Amino acid sequence: MPTRKLYWEDAYLKEFSSKVVSVSKGDRLSLILESTAFYPESGGQACDKGIIKGEGFYASVEYVREEGGEIIHEATKWEGSVKVGSVVKGMIDWDRRYRLMKMHTAAHLLSAIIRKVKGGGVKVVSAHKDYDTSRIDFNVKIAREELPTIEEEANKAISKGAEVKAFFLKRDEATKYVARYGEDVGLVPPEVEEVRVVEIVGLHAVACGGTHVRDLREIGGIRILKRQSKGKGITRLIYTLTEGGRP
Repeated sequence: MPTRKLYWEDAYLKEFSSKVVSVSKGDRLSLILESTAFYPESGGQACDKGIIKGEGFYASVEYVREEGGEIIHEATKWEGSVKVGSVVKGMIDWDRRYRLMKMHTAAHLLSAIIRKVKGGGVKVVSAHKDYDTSRIDFNVKIAREELPTIEEEANKAISKGAEVKAFFLKRDEATKYVARYGEDVGLVPPEVEEVRVVEIVGLHAVACGGTHVRDLREIGGIRILKRQSKGKGITRLIYTLTEGGRP
């Protein structure tokens, strides 16, 4: 049975209670819960970390992954034992989660700004959002001289602010919706009938399963650290966040 994704219902949820549906032990402990606020590594976003505890049980969650709709919480350090059917409490490492939310929304914003600077046809080839730095690969050549403009435009948008919202649309509706921003749903598996869309209102919309802030102002600021040419017309931008931004 698929795990209920509490992080889709409320990305700001820091603690939750849930029932254990599977326990396996080896060199690490793996837990599957009925529902979870822990985000698994997917869509280029690093996973959450934190703690799961219950009566006589404590585990430090170091890695989270999704497999067949089930979200698996893995720990190499734990104390005590837990059984299927037990109710446990999960606590997210909020500092990590919130920074990853800002990093992911910043990636969407940079995509919008680069499309504005470079024109149509800009696509994200790959991306990875992590705690300290993140990267995005674009299918266009971005000159070093263009970086100050891109960074300035992104930070202007952050200062101005814009609502960020997530919602589900039927696949054909989602296709039309994101196309207005030069995006498509090609990476969404064909069997998925309802597509989750994340929109920076007035700036960008794309199919996305990640966690995001509610408003651009929460990001604080973006600093582009490095530009790399990856060949075949692909440019990688490595960026980080500057201080500031609160929910």
